[in-house]
Amino acid sequence: MLRNLKTIFLLFSLLSCSLPVKSQTIIPGGYVSGIWDSAHSPYIVEDDILIHPDSTLAITEGTFILFSGPYVLEVQGQLLVNGTPSQPVIFDRENDTITWRGVFFNTTDTSITDSSIMEHGLISNCYQNACLNITSCSRLRVSDFTIHSGNSFRGGGIRCSFSNPFFENLIVQNNVALDGAGISLEQSNPLLKNCIITQNSADGTGGGIVIFNLSAPLFENCTISGNQSYGSGGGIYINDANPVFVRCSISGNEGAIGGSNLYSGGGVSVKLGSHPYFENCTFENNISHREGGAIASFSPSELINCLFVGNTAATFGGGAYLASGNLIISHLSNCTFSNNDSPQGTALATHNHTALLRNCILWHSAPANPGSLIHLDAIFVLNVLNAGYSDIQNGQAGIELSGNAQFIWVVGNIDLDPEFIPGSRELSWLSPCIEAGTSDTSGLMLPETDLAENPRLTNQRVDMGAYEYQFPVIIQNSKFKIQNYLKVYPNPAREWVYVEMDKNQAEGTIRLINPEGLILMQEILPAGKQLIKIDLKGYPAGIYIISFNTAGFEYFDKLIIKS
Repeated sequence: MLRNLKTIFLLFSLLSCSLPVKSQTIIPGGYVSGIWDSAHSPYIVEDDILIHPDSTLAITEGTFILFSGPYVLEVQGQLLVNGTPSQPVIFDRENDTITWRGVFFNTTDTSITDSSIMEHGLISNCYQNACLNITSCSRLRVSDFTIHSGNSFRGGGIRCSFSNPFFENLIVQNNVALDGAGISLEQSNPLLKNCIITQNSADGTGGGIVIFNLSAPLFENCTISGNQSYGSGGGIYINDANPVFVRCSISGNEGAIGGSNLYSGGGVSVKLGSHPYFENCTFENNISHREGGAIASFSPSELINCLFVGNTAATFGGGAYLASGNLIISHLSNCTFSNNDSPQGTALATHNHTALLRNCILWHSAPANPGSLIHLDAIFVLNVLNAGYSDIQNGQAGIELSGNAQFIWVVGNIDLDPEFIPGSRELSWLSPCIEAGTSDTSGLMLPETDLAENPRLTNQRVDMGAYEYQFPVIIQNSKFKIQNYLKVYPNPAREWVYVEMDKNQAEGTIRLINPEGLILMQEILPAGKQLIKIDLKGYPAGIYIISFNTAGFEYFDKLIIKS
């Protein structure tokens, strides 16, 4: 998409230089409608223009609409923009010495079928108003547009109020505002798919996006990167809102640059009255000059199947900082925290805010403060961490307590190197996190796929972390029953292992399978044979599968061979 932006700039430059003067059309202002096409382009707008509620303006491919002063295109009727990838429609100022005030959808007529559609174009260089300002308009679809270099009090690129539009394949870039430099959403529930919000800068909050006043937008496959804010939320600022983020990347944002203790959140800042949901999202290389490198949340938050890597906070919570004045709970399920950094709570820090961890991995290759992987603080006697079925580096010794903080250490926690694949946070076949998550996933809100869009549950039990180990195809394609049929011991094993079957078992085939799906040993067992000893000498250390196929079903268990 960034390549498309460069292409649009090039097309704009070339076409601007070659536009014949005789073809331009002067628009003196007032009501506009009909068809604007490239044959009469550029259209030079010399005053405010308005599409009347009962009118339609259609703009065809390759058309330039250039504003000669601080004027606005206001839409109360229907606007149809029909650009193409090679011939976008351009909305811009006439020259570099002037500014204009953008496209303003103002309480459009929802009775018109399809309402307004904008496809393949660019809106840029607006001042005092957002480049795309949408108020009380829900029948609007904008796709394949680049919106850049806007400058406004709120929402330099897009400002959306009391509206529910649909955005797809947008690039929102290099915009400036006090709050929400890229996008501002107020009491709005838009759907945003495959959008890039990047390199926007806020003097206040929300360098990329600000979401507030009961908004509940849905972001799918969006990238929020390289944004910055002097105040909270370098990438995203959420206040009294309930957004949903699915398969989004939040990376390289910088927040709380002002350094005040009122500021927080390099990637995301969540204030009171909110309840955001993040699923299959990646938080990477975000920086906070206060708390919460990736996210700082003062409201309940749901973090499901997310990856936190390389984030930095100057004070608390390199990965995440959870705080509150009252007891609230945030759920962190199947999240991976790796190589984040902060003086206290390199992965996670909480203050009067309970983090409920299930199936998570918190592991740093070289933590600066091994005794403060997790930092817990509470004013009153309070359990601010409930951890279960998670791989936590240094175990309870990696938890630092402050004030009256306490924690609950549930069953299933381990302190073992998760054995990531080099250069990745996916689990290698050696990982002790495979099938080590809780057997009861009810209430964890786990999605159908993991962070790599592979099946989240491939076997009898969910893995720890954001990635599910994908067993060999021979195992995945088997028809399983619940594992209570095989007993494998000792496990881990070295030179040999016993496999015990149900005494009433029919004739079947037992196999030893390596991580690549290669069958290393296979033997037919007669009906009623209950115990078999398998020689393991010569097999390298790692994770293997013991399978037993009988009566059309496959029973299996994991075997760890130690060196």
